[in-house]
Amino acid sequence: PERRMSYANMTDKDAEESLATNSAFHWAGMVHLLRRVHNLPRAAPEVQNAVHEIVKTLVMLREGGSAEACLLFPMFTAGVEAEDALDRAEVLARIKGAEGLGMCQVSRARSLMEEVWRTGESWEGLVNGEFFG
Repeated sequence: PERRMSYANMTDKDAEESLATNSAFHWAGMVHLLRRVHNLPRAAPEVQNAVHEIVKTLVMLREGGSAEACLLFPMFTAGVEAEDALDRAEVLARIKGAEGLGMCQVSRARSLMEEVWRTGESWEGLVNGEFFG
């Protein structure tokens, strides 16, 4: 019962951000399915479409808002797979904003994402333990 009351008291913007957060995780899951299960390359239109859908959800969120703080997984997923410069720029700006929240894993994710952009390598090949935990 208390949970229903909290949803009933959500502002329209809070409800929009809640739906956007759900959508971001949906599309991040799609990216991982397309890349790992279907074995599509990063440049495949289906992958880039899913990346762009994540970026579209980020634009719907207030910068520095509470919703942004829980979106490292979709932001990182979009960032390491994005080929479009505008998509990369939006993800980078959002991750830098989330870094201000003091979570050390955000800085590690940004570093790894930028290394992917510099090298063109897959993030999995660049990880040697220091980014996790």
